[in-house]
Amino acid sequence: MRFLFRTINLFLLSSFLFAQETDKRKFKEGDPFAIIRQLNLTRDQNNELRQIMKDFRNELNEVMGSDKAGKNPLERQKNRGTIRNDLMLKAYDKALEILDEKQRLKILEITSESENLLGSESGKTVNSQTLERIKSDSKQAFKKSILNPTKLDSYFSNTTSLISDQHFARRVYLDLTGQLPTVDQLINFFEDNSPKKRLKLIDQLLESEEFATYQTLRWGDVLRIKSEFPINLWPNAAAVYSRWIKNCMLQNMRYDEFVYQLITASGSNFRNPPSNFLRATQANDPYSLAEAVTISFMGDELMHFPQKVQDDFKVIFESVSFKPTSEWKEQIVYWNRKEPTKTTLKMPDGKSISISAEKDPRRTFANWLVAKENPYFAKAYANRIWYWTFGKSIVGTPDKFTNTKEFNKSLLLNYLSKQFVKSGYNIKGFYRMIMSSRVYQSRSPNYKMRAYDAEILQDVLCQVFGTQVSYMSDTPEPFSHYPKDMATIELADGSITSKLLETFGRPSRDTGFEYDRVKTATESQRLFMINSTEINTWIDKSWILRTLPLDSKNLTKSLQYLWLNTLSRYPDKRELEAAKKMIKSNKEKQRQTLQDLCWSLINSEEFGARY
Repeated sequence: MRFLFRTINLFLLSSFLFAQETDKRKFKEGDPFAIIRQLNLTRDQNNELRQIMKDFRNELNEVMGSDKAGKNPLERQKNRGTIRNDLMLKAYDKALEILDEKQRLKILEITSESENLLGSESGKTVNSQTLERIKSDSKQAFKKSILNPTKLDSYFSNTTSLISDQHFARRVYLDLTGQLPTVDQLINFFEDNSPKKRLKLIDQLLESEEFATYQTLRWGDVLRIKSEFPINLWPNAAAVYSRWIKNCMLQNMRYDEFVYQLITASGSNFRNPPSNFLRATQANDPYSLAEAVTISFMGDELMHFPQKVQDDFKVIFESVSFKPTSEWKEQIVYWNRKEPTKTTLKMPDGKSISISAEKDPRRTFANWLVAKENPYFAKAYANRIWYWTFGKSIVGTPDKFTNTKEFNKSLLLNYLSKQFVKSGYNIKGFYRMIMSSRVYQSRSPNYKMRAYDAEILQDVLCQVFGTQVSYMSDTPEPFSHYPKDMATIELADGSITSKLLETFGRPSRDTGFEYDRVKTATESQRLFMINSTEINTWIDKSWILRTLPLDSKNLTKSLQYLWLNTLSRYPDKRELEAAKKMIKSNKEKQRQTLQDLCWSLINSEEFGARY
């Protein structure tokens, strides 16, 4: 009986045994260490992991053979799952200690893509509990990489007094989440008397899902997430691609890892989201694929690099191929292993890289691109984020730096890129440094007054009136539907549109260029806000405007609510008295007067712009 018990035990543990070549092992049922074995572990890490597993097996055998598991076989069988889970958690905890931060974030990414990797319930239990620890460690790493904004402020001599709390709350909510703060959020912030409440709010927003959602919208423009012509990702791919980007932002994935995965990904564009990066181009020739990289991650079009660099970049991507599957519109992106036309390639910084038929050249190229000494990678990112935050680039535009000498010699850009590298390519840490600086929080002319993006304007109007917008395609191919409770900035597919989005310049996502988003004000935009059917309908049906109490006892609070909900600030004394006079002088049409008042607020210059 004891022999049979031991045999069953060994069979159950067989899934935990390591093979010599870890990258060739398949996931085993209930094996939480299978995910760790997919990482590129060093030899020392592999040795430590084998020892942890050996200790685990020994301890499990010892406990299961003792009275701790029960005094009889039935009792032991009943307790087996609990004991194994406890020991497994203990062993997995030790395994996490040998991984670096990048490897831990990789575990989060693998798990979010494939929830069934662990197979058994015991494996899933280990996974859910230990992933929380990885996320916690990631947050600690984020806090440790905080960058000091003091040096950043020294690059500016034209900063003035700090903006008010009302102004700051509106600005930081829009820039980090693409939303106006709600009335409750504003009041809570105003009533906070702590000296570091602005920094606390910045951290709170950076850790929010809304930040990840807005970043996904931003990167959706750059990475051309669109289901229809000319990109033709189709709804399935657009949805999984967008969701993957959002997960990366939620986890604060290192930017170098984010880009590395996009460039090197292979597989189904429906099942391996990063593989959509090379699918989302108007043409699949090597030049178009290479230019997608330079525009997105190097700050310029490929045509602006020397001809030799252009030719060598094409060699990198000439072995990338695409093939359809039996599933509708699905494609496989893969490395078509073949001898390259050249083996030594010249990079824009003067360095040379060597490629062969034995290794996907995209990996060699991506390693060069994301290296901390690369003069383009971190600068292009810093230039783009500065543009997204302040409304203007440090040099040129985010995808066309126009002048190489200026790009290389800009002291501010050099400083920001070095700080970004110093932080470990920490996206949230980089934003935190900018948002907590004086140049951001002051009335500095460096912050450009500009109109809302189309998606933000639609969401803001829905918030002001308490309404919702839903989307459904008119044609069966491709079919897309988004429910009413989904914000416009959450839309994954750039093909989905509305009259407002078209009027206010939502980008087509055909090119990935910033100029694809129309930013100039037009007469049709003014007419839309003044007298469109949509605006009039939203005002007439607004439950907020219909329910605000207008009696003398509550009128002041109602008007304050209207201003907070619309302009993110309290009305000043002159505005409040004028509004009260309007309401009281039209007793028979008070509700209509309130609607007219709201109409005037949304058509003010203050409402329609970041400032």
